[in-house]
Amino acid sequence: MQLAVVAVLLVSLGTYSVRRSMEKAIAAGQTTGEPTPLWTLALVVAGLTLAFGFLAGWDAGLRIGGGCVVVGLAQAVLFERVVAARERREGVRFFRLPGSSLFTGTKLGRA
Repeated sequence: MQLAVVAVLLVSLGTYSVRRSMEKAIAAGQTTGEPTPLWTLALVVAGLTLAFGFLAGWDAGLRIGGGCVVVGLAQAVLFERVVAARERREGVRFFRLPGSSLFTGTKLGRA
C-alpha cells in the first residue's frame, strides 16, 4: 500500500515538479550537463535500507528500498518521457546544471 501511495504521488506531484523545473530552466551556452554518478545512488539506497532495517526492522528497510526503486523507475521512464516530449515539441535540450542537490532541487539549463 505504501509503495502505491509513493507511485501515485510521483505520477501527480512528480510530473508537476518536472514541468515546473522545465519552465524555470535557464538558457545556457553549454549543451551538456552534470549527471549524478550512478554509484552515489546505490550508496543512498543501501544506506537507507540498512538504517531503517536496523532501526525499525527489516520489513521497513525493504519498503524503503522498494520506494527507492519506484522513484528511480519514475525518473527513468515517466519523467524522461515528459522531458523528451517537450524537447521534441520545442526543439530544445534540457540538462542538469552544476549545483543541483537533494536539498536545493535540480537546476536545469536549456540549449
